Amino acid sequence: MYFQKTDIKKFNIYQEKVLSSLDKLSSDYKYFLADNVNDSKFTFIGRVSDDLNYINPLRYSKNELKEYLFTEVETYYIRNPKEAIFSKTIFKEDSFLSFTTGYGVIITGSDLLVLDIDTIGEHNQLLELNPNIIETCKFKRINTHNPYKMHLYFKKPIGFETSGTIRRIKLNKEKLWICGLNKKKFPSEVDTAHLFRNERYEYEYEYELVGHMDDINECPSEIIDRIIECQNNVYQP
Repeated sequence: MYFQKTDIKKFNIYQEKVLSSLDKLSSDYKYFLADNVNDSKFTFIGRVSDDLNYINPLRYSKNELKEYLFTEVETYYIRNPKEAIFSKTIFKEDSFLSFTTGYGVIITGSDLLVLDIDTIGEHNQLLELNPNIIETCKFKRINTHNPYKMHLYFKKPIGFETSGTIRRIKLNKEKLWICGLNKKKFPSEVDTAHLFRNERYEYEYEYELVGHMDDINECPSEIIDRIIECQNNVYQP
């Protein structure tokens, strides 16, 4: 069933990449599982939140990922493949089996900030703010075919708390999404960062994890200062 849109040989390559990546994870964080049933990129194994507006991913340890990846896992919501999770859809709870093909990190409640770079403009303007930020980042998700597309993982400084009023920081002309700033559309919303989703997306074969999560370093002061400035509406590009 889950091989319907995927060549077996390609799937095996993808599976090996995902499973070998688990060696780069830390036992200090919680993770979620993703499946390949829904064509939406926001696919979680989880339950409907109490307010019925959000899919709340189930939390797994690093060891549990090893146990449940590429297996059938029970999940608890009705999906609409034509609509993304963050739409105004009111979900209903139901139980069914999903085949797990990916995973990510649950950022809410952790000490992590994840900088999501998608374009050359975001990449170059981030380097204007801190020229060495990519080189000095100890754990990142890179795209081997696109040097301007990556996720940079950092720890919040001790005692630093975000206001929950912004999702992005202003660079020069671009705005950069940071996962972990804790602004919510729904009270039940959880910040998450996919590391791998599923084999249906060709670009999933282009992602690699660089470094180890145990070595994640503190977020550079330039980024923290810019977060504070944007939260206080001080910085105007």
